[in-house]
Amino acid sequence: MTSNNAAAASPVANDRPKWLVFAILIGLATITFAVFSQTTRFSFLNYDDSVFISGNEKLAPGLTWHTLNWALKANLTKQEPDAEYWEPLTLISRLADVQFFGLNAGGHHLTSVILHLIAGFMLFGAMNALFHSPIRAGFIAALFLIHPLHVEPVAWLAARKDVLNGLFYFATIWAYAWYAASPRWSRYLLVCASFIAANMAKPMAVSLPLVLLLLDYWPLQRIKRPWTFRSCLRLGLEKAPLVVISAGVCLVTIVAQKNLGAMGDETLYPISGRFGNAAISFGAYLGQTFIPVGLSAVYPHPGNAVNWPLAAVSAGVCLLTTFLCLLQAERRPWLIVGWAWFIVVLLPVSGIVQVGELSRADRYTYVALTGIFILCLEQTSEWVQAWQRRFGNLPAAKTLTAAGACLILGIAGVLAWKQTATWRDSITVFTRALAVTDDNYIAEENLGAALFEAGQKEEGFKHYAESLRLQAPKLEHHRSAGAEAARRGDLQAAIFHFTKVITVLPADAESHRALGDLLFKSGDLSKALVQYNEVLHYERGDMSARLHIAQILIADHQLSQARALLDAMLHKDPANTQARQLLDSLPPNTQ
Repeated sequence: MTSNNAAAASPVANDRPKWLVFAILIGLATITFAVFSQTTRFSFLNYDDSVFISGNEKLAPGLTWHTLNWALKANLTKQEPDAEYWEPLTLISRLADVQFFGLNAGGHHLTSVILHLIAGFMLFGAMNALFHSPIRAGFIAALFLIHPLHVEPVAWLAARKDVLNGLFYFATIWAYAWYAASPRWSRYLLVCASFIAANMAKPMAVSLPLVLLLLDYWPLQRIKRPWTFRSCLRLGLEKAPLVVISAGVCLVTIVAQKNLGAMGDETLYPISGRFGNAAISFGAYLGQTFIPVGLSAVYPHPGNAVNWPLAAVSAGVCLLTTFLCLLQAERRPWLIVGWAWFIVVLLPVSGIVQVGELSRADRYTYVALTGIFILCLEQTSEWVQAWQRRFGNLPAAKTLTAAGACLILGIAGVLAWKQTATWRDSITVFTRALAVTDDNYIAEENLGAALFEAGQKEEGFKHYAESLRLQAPKLEHHRSAGAEAARRGDLQAAIFHFTKVITVLPADAESHRALGDLLFKSGDLSKALVQYNEVLHYERGDMSARLHIAQILIADHQLSQARALLDAMLHKDPANTQARQLLDSLPPNTQ
């Protein structure tokens, strides 16, 4: 479809049999369940599923007024470790799953498949509203539904947020196409409502105002030459409410991730390494869009060890592609719109602002690949039309085009089905990850834990030991950085670093002791008590931990328990002057 006939297209001009849309929707549902129905037999994973779903006590009551209130406020008005972001719609969907299915993982998976299908329907509606072509919209939606890069957000329950975000992202575009056809405030309110819902699922819809501006350029053609300041200002101001919402969502997300300790360490992930990794990630996403092999649940960040030649090549390809698309922007506007859609959507999760320990993730492409699909479909359409103009309107052109589309969908479906099968349980997921990545300490650790749980303890220990070997430099960094931060009085930084250590080494009594001392100094006595109890779990004779526990009990007015603990300490160590002084400070009538 060229830019001229895109503008002229209308539902009347492209009238199709009324059954066509219904048939396309049935086809979309069929291919989706053909690929993903197997997930209803899958398990919860030990990677985030166990933290945010199966082991999340906040979900246990199901849907109640209290849990709905929690879902709306978690990481908005208070920090909540049982949620990753401010993601109320995602949390509500999990509460609903627990309400109806309990902890039956198959029921949770069925919900994800249905939501994925609805997201595909929303994309179909949005593309049909933009291009007035059910067949083209159906092909784009079909590719979206069964592309192998989109397996992760459907098959991994912890990634439910990406599916819901995509659903409302496409709903916003559909609403915007409706609004653009006849701009009215009543229609614009629907755009805002859908946009807010997308951000309430996952704060990744912040790119949407820019995507809407791209659609203004093409195919909506609301940006017309010659460009005037007034027309550009009008369209910019039109997006202002969405930009304000995006800014608020970004602020809440960054604060929440920083407080939860998810922001990347600047020494482990320097800014140069982040840009290098971002360049490689864009190249990997683009390559795996067309050749979806080597997909993994986790891609560990290289840190300082970036493959700079690969980064340079990837950056060069991206810059050259951008330059060529800009050169063709007036004649072939779909090139710059599709390419910019891809770049703009991925930019917030490119790793330049590092969150977590991953270099990239397949789920980040859930919305972004639509831009590439549009670009390729429209360019192919132009080539087919040029062929028809040169050789005549041959039936073979349509036949070959249809056959090619079916072949692409068939290959994508088979690859997606095979990729989905690797998500059956924690062992299959991380075995696959180790087969296609190098030095993957995250996969080693989680596979080791899964094998331990399955009774294969010796094999599990080997993987866990390999994970510790790979993480040794990082752990040493956190220990030394934590000690240095404590020395200069930066308690929060020191707490952050020692928390990282005990996350990997839960049996490291020395790090538990250091963290307990830091929390004690900061006044967070309840968390300090947890750390001191962990010290005693591994070193029962530790008198320093017992003394601090006694001080915490006294501060909490549990005087009788403190006296009993101090008496026991002095019975074992009568020369302990600190315990004696603390005991003498208690009121004499304390029993």
